[in-house]
Amino acid sequence: PYGIKFIIKDFSPFVLEWTAEEVIPVAELNGMNYASLADALTAAESGNTVKLIANVSEENVFVKPGVTLDLNGFELTAVNNISFGDAQIADNTKEKTGILKAENIVFNPNNIQMPFRTGEGYAFTNVIHQTFIVGGKATENTFALDLRPSFGSKFAGYLKDNGGTDNNIKIAIRVSWGNEGEYQDFTFSDDLIQRVYSVSGKTLRITVSGVKDIENVKAQVLVLSAVSENGETKINVANGGRTYNFPSDFPVKTS
Repeated sequence: PYGIKFIIKDFSPFVLEWTAEEVIPVAELNGMNYASLADALTAAESGNTVKLIANVSEENVFVKPGVTLDLNGFELTAVNNISFGDAQIADNTKEKTGILKAENIVFNPNNIQMPFRTGEGYAFTNVIHQTFIVGGKATENTFALDLRPSFGSKFAGYLKDNGGTDNNIKIAIRVSWGNEGEYQDFTFSDDLIQRVYSVSGKTLRITVSGVKDIENVKAQVLVLSAVSENGETKINVANGGRTYNFPSDFPVKTS
């Protein structure tokens, strides 16, 4: 009573056409390759690193908190937006050839590498702080520091050619005092940065005076990734070196 009938009224032969297409993976997570960056980022958990293994272009990119995106020397283009929030982005290759391109970027202020704007987009590099107390310059009222943050030879070339502004980089000394968190940043000019990074081993110098009888005076070298929005400077990422305490860290001359 429940039979099924198949009725064929006409039959025309047909040819099934098919093609084989190679899917090229673009990202790697925990030893597994992914055909799209979005899929790899979706699968990633806090503490994971998603590594590019090819150039990638996607509409929007969101990296979960606690996840690191390693450019791995490749190019990532986010057509619209890319947001890191509490995530990280880096290029862990020696050559630092990775590039990030996007119209709107939100960096983690504590990103593990410094975003360095080039003519192509953002590259990423480690900052090595080289800071020296200037012997014989410290008195009860004055101290001096020589400094030359190192970004690697490739990035030093950018600073030699463009200073810091074109690269969204500021080099500064932050002097703080008292117990209320008061501070002032002293930023080096583009012209001075260009001249210093044009000569191997040359340093920037800052001399701070008027500190006698002021409590809890400290100085720290900062490298800042800064952009100007509506006339105001917005700090994306800051990388700080050693903090020097005055007068305990300085050979103060009292005579």
